[in-house]
Amino acid sequence: MIDEFQDTSRMQWDNFKLLLLEGLSQGSDSLIVGDVKQSIYRWRNGDWGILNGLRDKMDSFPVRVKTLTTNRRSEANIIRFNNSLFTAACNYLCDVYYEQQNEECFSLKDAYCDVKQESPKKEDKGYVKISFLAGDDKDTPPEERKDYVQYTMESLAEEVNDLIEQGVKLNDITILVRKNKTIPQIASFFEENLPYRIVSDEAFRLDASLAICMILDALRYLSNPDNTIAKAQLAASYQNEVLKQGVDLNTLLLSEIDSYLPSEFVSGREALPLMPLYELIEELFRIFEMEKIENQDAYLFSFYDAVVEYLQNNSSDPDSFITFWEERLCSKTIPSGEIEGIRIMSIHKSKGLEFHTVLLPFCDWKLENETNNQLVWCSPTVPPFNELDLVPVNYSSAMAESIYKEDYLNERLQLWVDNLNLLYVAFTRAETNLIVWGKKDLKNTVSELLGRALRSVAVAESIEWDEDSPYEFGTLCPSEVKEQKATTNKLTTPPSSVPVQIESHLHNIEFRQSNRSADFIKGDDTGEGDSKYINQGQLLHTLFSAIETKEDVQPAIERLLFEGVIPDSKTEKEIRKTAEKALSHPMVQEWYSGTYRLFNECAIIYKEKGTLEVRRPDRVMMNDDEVVVVDFKFGKKNKKYNEQVKGYISLLAEMGYKNIIGYLWYVYDGELEKVG
Repeated sequence: MIDEFQDTSRMQWDNFKLLLLEGLSQGSDSLIVGDVKQSIYRWRNGDWGILNGLRDKMDSFPVRVKTLTTNRRSEANIIRFNNSLFTAACNYLCDVYYEQQNEECFSLKDAYCDVKQESPKKEDKGYVKISFLAGDDKDTPPEERKDYVQYTMESLAEEVNDLIEQGVKLNDITILVRKNKTIPQIASFFEENLPYRIVSDEAFRLDASLAICMILDALRYLSNPDNTIAKAQLAASYQNEVLKQGVDLNTLLLSEIDSYLPSEFVSGREALPLMPLYELIEELFRIFEMEKIENQDAYLFSFYDAVVEYLQNNSSDPDSFITFWEERLCSKTIPSGEIEGIRIMSIHKSKGLEFHTVLLPFCDWKLENETNNQLVWCSPTVPPFNELDLVPVNYSSAMAESIYKEDYLNERLQLWVDNLNLLYVAFTRAETNLIVWGKKDLKNTVSELLGRALRSVAVAESIEWDEDSPYEFGTLCPSEVKEQKATTNKLTTPPSSVPVQIESHLHNIEFRQSNRSADFIKGDDTGEGDSKYINQGQLLHTLFSAIETKEDVQPAIERLLFEGVIPDSKTEKEIRKTAEKALSHPMVQEWYSGTYRLFNECAIIYKEKGTLEVRRPDRVMMNDDEVVVVDFKFGKKNKKYNEQVKGYISLLAEMGYKNIIGYLWYVYDGELEKVG
């Protein structure tokens, strides 16, 4: 099955077609799903003509077309209106084509031949309102004159207020626009004039969160203390959004910025970068009191999850994480249901979605030549121009009077279908209410197409209408309040939103060692006064296992200190002193002289009673004459240690080694006990 087939490109079809033909030749069926009227991605090379041409057969194989005529998304009045409107719009464009070319536009008729749909709903509900606006004329005083954009904005705001008053919820209202650049204009107007929040796709991105941006600014500054811009942005956000002090960025840049930052952050700028990344982010959240910033929790939950996922395969290096944020993570979005407000998005992004109430302002885009420098790639057929395979030509009506007439007519038809389909996608997103604003008397635009189509609809419905007044059909429907049936079954209880707030707390972590592990490390006869040797014994064991010669002691200690195995300088001095004393024994000096072939904690795998077992001597040294096995001990003597070394000797003997000598090295006592 191939879905959304109307957006398939020619290159994709060349690949798919071979697979389909192969399957058909072997008696297998294939399913293609698509709607030519929703093909709006020609700028991605989508070609609606491919689906439009699969009406009868593909090569020699028959094609069976099944049209789904039932619309379960929209209310009956919306479906009825769209049926009439787009039938009339298609007929108008076909008439224009026939008047100019004296031939039928069969491809457009075929594309919209199945535009009429049926409603399974018995009640005639739904509301449509279409208005055509114009700016004030020249007779209006300049200081009072308003342009079309201003009128549209005010009309949009007034309509939103009316919808809210009549019971339509904020989350049920969606504003659709042709261009993304219109979104900030509408959002800015609403922010200045209405108390309602506008939520765009951009608002769902993680980089729309003030708290997360503050965390990233803090990471940038900690990673590079010379980054004064990140430092100033962080201070400005802290002063204005957390403390509500109203300090501008210029004041910060010209002042001592440290005084505007939390004192704990300033004093800890050297220690903070040493923390693991996740703990550092939590600490920054706490230091800057970000819980005071409202509506951040949904973003932060998603951000923390993303950080945990990142750390599974990456280090805690802040620079690497900042790069990952800028390249990928910043554009990650959170579920839209987490934010209350009026949604706004482009028509292209709305495709496949549905909304209770759709508002479509600025329904006035050009029907042709949307961009002034649009190129059409033509294949000349007239000499001498046909010596060129392809020629780029600027799209304009002048092409109709040249050798590129066929290319012009084809491109114009493509543009008509592109923009008619955009209108169709926008109008069919509405479930219940559809409200549209176009521009009055604007030639060669969808506003003109809409006006002419509405006149035909009004005549067919026996309605008197002109563009000076809104076209209305049906009755406005408020948002429905879904009644929840009382039930004691938790499995059938519908989910409900529960407010959750992120808080950060300091944790005093305390390590307590179990008696069993203490006995294991100390040995059964270790006295209470020897507990201080436990950690030293572990550290020395790690140290002696890591070095080959006496010269390796210093680098090994530095490495263990860097890795945090040795916790502080005091312990380092004690370990160094003990190691130097232990390595001063004459025989030990020989072991660490570098004359032996060394095996540190290498596993010996053997089978005992049918089961594989593993033993690891601390140090095995070999030369031409002998094999020496050494086990380090840091407690008191115990007979079982002798048996342990004898076991190593026995295993090495079974492996074919001869002249094997074993030793127990009691490091603290400086005593070597020969075993064998």
